Amino acid sequence: MKKLLVLSSILLSLFACESSSDQPSEEKTNSNVGKITHYQFLFDEKEFESDDCIDILNELQICDSVKVEGSPCATCSPEFFKILPLRDDKKMKDAFLLQIKALTVLKGQDAKLPMRH
Repeated sequence: MKKLLVLSSILLSLFACESSSDQPSEEKTNSNVGKITHYQFLFDEKEFESDDCIDILNELQICDSVKVEGSPCATCSPEFFKILPLRDDKKMKDAFLLQIKALTVLKGQDAKLPMRH
């Protein structure tokens, strides 16, 4: 009986070891992981690259769609904002980077941002 118990525990451990492999599992990885990319923005563009940028800014409610006289709030334009896609495998609306120019006044605030955000 003892031999049967020992033999069954050895077989159980062997089968458990065989199911797990020493090779790393194949996971989907983003090809941009680990890459360092440098961007330089001068905020001198006249138009956004796509209409998605305006939709994103309107959804975030950080700027005015229309220039309001006397309002310190920035307008939703490439003069103050730059939006980049974060990942190649996602739509820009789902994954993006937003850069805000220094000295920009956001909607609902009175103070200018002291630096780029």
